[in-house]
Amino acid sequence: MTEGRYEEAQRLYAHSLPLLERVLGPEQPATATTLGNLCVASSRLNADIDARPLCERALAVREKVFGPNHPDVARSLSDLGLLYANDGDFARAEPLFRRALQIVDSLPDSPDEAALLNNLGIFYFRKKKYTVAEKMFERSVQWIEKNHGAEDPSLVPILNNLASVRLAKHRASAAEPLFRRALAIAENSPVLDQTDGVRSLVGLARAGADQGRRSEAEEFLHRAENLVNHNGPTGRELNNAIEAAEANLLHSSGSR
Repeated sequence: MTEGRYEEAQRLYAHSLPLLERVLGPEQPATATTLGNLCVASSRLNADIDARPLCERALAVREKVFGPNHPDVARSLSDLGLLYANDGDFARAEPLFRRALQIVDSLPDSPDEAALLNNLGIFYFRKKKYTVAEKMFERSVQWIEKNHGAEDPSLVPILNNLASVRLAKHRASAAEPLFRRALAIAENSPVLDQTDGVRSLVGLARAGADQGRRSEAEEFLHRAENLVNHNGPTGRELNNAIEAAEANLLHSSGSR
């Protein structure tokens, strides 16, 4: 599923799921995989789509089809945990993440380890446990670098996440090179949506503002806004990030 193509993916998975259920049955590996993909696509959309029932069903089907300790089960646990975390329901999210990590840690070099660690990082970031979140993102970056190389496109959102944690810890100088690295990978990758680059640019604007480099920060923010306007709506969270960057610039201007 290509980053930023969730609306199209959601439509395709929603169309194919009933066909698979009718032809193969509701408890077959292909059906379970499609249901899991539909859960992910639906959860990424900023629309009136309740992804939670899809993710709960995906988890139940995968547990029955693959068994309780399968990596696909860990993936569903993580997806569902992230939904709860995004809703602020940390009490329900944390045991799901812990169980998912226990499964992944029991497997030799699981391909889902980086994604799970990233989701855990997001969870702890939402809880404002920044030191733990930073460690999760660092581990995720290291796993991808080790297994896919230092220029792999999947690094971009995780580098942005890691940099955002460092901004939250008032370490703008440590965040800035991560945002720059993420932006360079995004700009050179044909498979990434422009929103990945927007997040890096917004981060660079905030990091520049935090370090008193107002004109440079304004330039990054202007580039981000141009990308958003050129590509259409990119989601509430991204627009909020741009507004936060603008607020940083206003604050830096008022304090000088």
